[in-house]
Amino acid sequence: MVERIERVLQSGIGDFLLARWEEVKEELTSLDSKFVQTVSSWVSLQEHGIQLPDDLPQPSKRLSPDSHHLLEATFEVIRQLDRIYLTVDRALSATNRRDALYYFDTWIEATHNLCDKINRVVEYSCKAHSLGRRKEKYVDGVNQVKEKIGKIRHGLVHGERQAGGVPSKGITEDQLWEMGVALGLPNILDWIPDPEGEGPPEWISRIGETTDNILRDLGETLEGLVQDIKKVKGK
Repeated sequence: MVERIERVLQSGIGDFLLARWEEVKEELTSLDSKFVQTVSSWVSLQEHGIQLPDDLPQPSKRLSPDSHHLLEATFEVIRQLDRIYLTVDRALSATNRRDALYYFDTWIEATHNLCDKINRVVEYSCKAHSLGRRKEKYVDGVNQVKEKIGKIRHGLVHGERQAGGVPSKGITEDQLWEMGVALGLPNILDWIPDPEGEGPPEWISRIGETTDNILRDLGETLEGLVQDIKKVKGK
């Protein structure tokens, strides 16, 4: 699990997520510095192999509801990134066309949804630092990436796969529907190539690179927000 989270935090938007957690930690420190110091010492000793009781003290004060909402939003982004990386791994390790296309379809939905989850983090971050007027700038930047993914997603949703076509459209192009209707179901299915008997499409090998590019573009957009927050905080 730790390795998976580290992989997520090494993505194009990892620095943004880490920065949000660090600023919430600053808030918690101002509320209960003793609690933060105790937990930090506990982690340090654990890293040195010293076994300690699991019953850590509870904080004397809780974070604000807005901070809880921000943390919820960042956690959802982390979970979504983990899903994306898992999907990429499965797509690249697929041994037939059926599995490869299934994970490609899942990847499209996962990356599309990631943009919505990131926009929630943008919303809460701008609210926390009174950057309401600049929120649209960063939401628009995220939505530009989402729009690129959406073009692929649109074709998929409407049965117009961008890479390699779909079997139903191939039947139309080959003018076989009339013969298919005459034969009836399920006989027509014998005319459709079995995707389990075919190898993964060549372009599926680029899904990892495409993912890196998407996360890099999102990271560049969020870096602008990081800089604006630093200006507000006077750093």
